[in-house]
Amino acid sequence: MPRLALGSLAFCLLAVLASRAAAQPAGNVTLDAFRPAIDARGYLTVNASEVLGDGELSFGLGSLDWGHRLLVLDGAGNSYSIDDMVTATLVGAFGVRLGPAAFELGASLPLRIMSGSRGPASPGDPATPNDDRRFAVDGQGLGNVGLHLKARVVRARGVGLGVIASAYLPTSTPKDRFLGETHVVPQLIGVVDAERGRLRVALNAGLRLRRTTTFTNDDPGPMMAPVTWRSITAGSELPFGVAAAYAIARGRFDLIGEVFGAQPLGAHHGYQPLEALVGVKLYLAKNSYLTLGAGRGLIADQGANPTMRAFIAIMFEPRAGDHDGARIRPSNRRRRPPRSTTATATRSPTSSTTAPTSPRTTTATRTTTAAPIRTTTATASSTSTICAPTRRRPTTASRTRTAAPTRA
Repeated sequence: MPRLALGSLAFCLLAVLASRAAAQPAGNVTLDAFRPAIDARGYLTVNASEVLGDGELSFGLGSLDWGHRLLVLDGAGNSYSIDDMVTATLVGAFGVRLGPAAFELGASLPLRIMSGSRGPASPGDPATPNDDRRFAVDGQGLGNVGLHLKARVVRARGVGLGVIASAYLPTSTPKDRFLGETHVVPQLIGVVDAERGRLRVALNAGLRLRRTTTFTNDDPGPMMAPVTWRSITAGSELPFGVAAAYAIARGRFDLIGEVFGAQPLGAHHGYQPLEALVGVKLYLAKNSYLTLGAGRGLIADQGANPTMRAFIAIMFEPRAGDHDGARIRPSNRRRRPPRSTTATATRSPTSSTTAPTSPRTTTATRTTTAAPIRTTTATASSTSTICAPTRRRPTTASRTRTAAPTRA
């Protein structure tokens, strides 16, 4: 009985293995060229020259992006394609000030899931419906961790100039799954940006040094998958990107458009990323936002050009300063004390604040001014100074009251 049970288990296991997709090797190239901006001051993939203020922190999900049909290597009646790749890139940056110089230290960590297919499938025995073999390419793991140093060189008349030095480490694992390079990739990017009213624009361009790497679909693997004998080659390149953002509602809602890619240098074949993106940025707080967007590749027959792209991002900057990286401090100007009502009444005889507010004051004025009104102009003047707004009424009342005893 135990032997029969083990035999049945082994048979079921072989049946499952025969029907499941067989994972096949891929290359060691960063097939997903979408790299989000390193801090909350950037656009989508394009960076801005502005750096974080001293002690300021920016972090979050730089992007959760999906690319469809990033690579197609069909040939000899067979097919090989990378159909979908999802990458979650975590980013963080910290502002540092050394004297007059402002810097920013940053890091990026991509986590990728990749799936593809090879064909045609093997039908196996026509009399057995469950022995078909479908050949797939899949993988998931860590990409190339990036370390970044950003500095603003100058800013004058609304135009900023900055530089970003980066190093992408050989942390991609597992290998041969198009998750990243197997060696250090240094990169230097120059940044020029400007702002006028609601519109912001930026240009990134630089140099990325990469060893020449070639992948050829010529390995059938242990499952004897079909091969196409097609290949791609990637090496050093000139990465670039241009972006524009328009504030539909200042500090609330931005509309962003980008084009980014790379111009190959030296030996290359079948690999040249170039994409167009459009997105919206919804600010949750100052410099903390949610981004949604989509795009597609612009060179259909080259690798790293997806037929469809979608992405989402959420970034936080808890101690956000103004657009120049300086924190907003409260004003130290002293407030003027409120004017005294009594002083105003004395200086301005016509002011409404000197209107009679107490019947006692009126009575005292009438008693004082009743007798000397006809005899002295100075008395009338002094009376007017004491209570100018009641000058005419007390005079009339005084004359009336004085005349009454005379008639009697």
